[in-house]
Amino acid sequence: MRTALSRVPGNARAALGVFLVSVTLVLLVLRYALGVDGSTLLVGIVLLAVGLWMTNLLDPTLVGVFVIGAIWLTQSGERALVGFTYPATWLVVFGIVMGEAIERSGLSGRFERILYERLLPTGEVTNPEQVYRKLLVVLCLVGAGLALVVPSAMVRVLVMAPVVTEIGARFTRDSARVGIFTGPLVATYYSGTGVQTGSLPNVVVVDILQTSGGVEVSWVEWLLTMFPIMGVARAVLVAVVVARLCRPAGTDFDSPEPTRGTVDDQSWKMTVLLLFGVVIWLTDAWHGLHPAFGALVVVLLALLPPFDILSVDTLEDVDVSIALFVAAVFAIADGLTATDVAGQAARTLLGTIPEPTSLAGSIVFTFGVTLVSMLFLEGAAVASILTPVLLESVSAAHATPVVMAEAVALGTYFFPYQSGVLIAILGEGVVETKQLIVIASACSIASTVLLVPLQFAVLVLLS
Repeated sequence: MRTALSRVPGNARAALGVFLVSVTLVLLVLRYALGVDGSTLLVGIVLLAVGLWMTNLLDPTLVGVFVIGAIWLTQSGERALVGFTYPATWLVVFGIVMGEAIERSGLSGRFERILYERLLPTGEVTNPEQVYRKLLVVLCLVGAGLALVVPSAMVRVLVMAPVVTEIGARFTRDSARVGIFTGPLVATYYSGTGVQTGSLPNVVVVDILQTSGGVEVSWVEWLLTMFPIMGVARAVLVAVVVARLCRPAGTDFDSPEPTRGTVDDQSWKMTVLLLFGVVIWLTDAWHGLHPAFGALVVVLLALLPPFDILSVDTLEDVDVSIALFVAAVFAIADGLTATDVAGQAARTLLGTIPEPTSLAGSIVFTFGVTLVSMLFLEGAAVASILTPVLLESVSAAHATPVVMAEAVALGTYFFPYQSGVLIAILGEGVVETKQLIVIASACSIASTVLLVPLQFAVLVLLS
């Protein structure tokens, strides 16, 4: 994964290294010589990490390693390494391996050929730019559709990644390859806001709404209220934004050979494994197992007879270092939550702003507060901290539209550190950190300006 660091001169990189070492020494002095409170130092660590991740001066994984070490020095080893105990961290690891299996089995190539047969029945490509835009829209809509059947956004991204990577490789320009890769993955992630089970923050806010607020929202009610705008329209908007940002001008397109014969054994085996995984993911309400378990089962079976899609040797070629970034993000969230720094900040923020009296005002207020909170914490952590505080300030009649407005903000991202899913997209090594920040931010801004007002109008009219 290339970052801005690869373009920084050697002396500057050395200076950045000296800077991090100096910061570590300062933390040691402050914590153990001067006795500064660990929660105060944690805030400083978070601000430094957020600044480094925003500016992309250092590889995100390197910053993650620094964060883990700094939290270990100022808090405890248990708190620093807590991210490795989160199932979501291992879902990233198993998902990357699963993506390798999908690619090696030939399933991604098979899907690619089927897609071309539907979109390009003649097999001739006279206008590659038109093919690019058509593929982008279709793949983004496929991503939105996956949100209906695969609950975990991380799983959707990791399953789609090898497919869109192979499709994008048909284009000769880097901008076209990045667009075909990033657009559908961002679309399937952002579209999850429109499905109650489509993202983890959604699940968290609905659970708190039910347990703390005593209000139940059905899956169908959420779908009818949110999916047309936050699902379908959002996916199309992502395709339009990405097509503008990643223009394929002057690109050529390498058409695949026509499909001959039947599906090869490896593709068929991988299809069976994925269907088995989908069954596990769809029945999570019954068995209660995290989506990481389904990914683990798929990976394990791919390694064993009679499937034999992967071998132990192939695992040596799989880069899962991005898990260090994920673990650092979760360590920050856990530290801010355990020390009540995040809770105090949320209460202070809400206390400094006059509470709105109208439903429309409450919706806009909730969206804004949540969006600001998202700049410092991962989405699920914000949902767990902020939702109970928000429910205390609204009536039961307004609780449902308010948490839906919160969910819209929780599905609006700008920087990879805000979300493990964006980190997983980076981990595929196709898109650079700066490119992903630009694409995610542009999609979020466009969605906020064009779609969020429409969604809020729907929430007000239906309440």
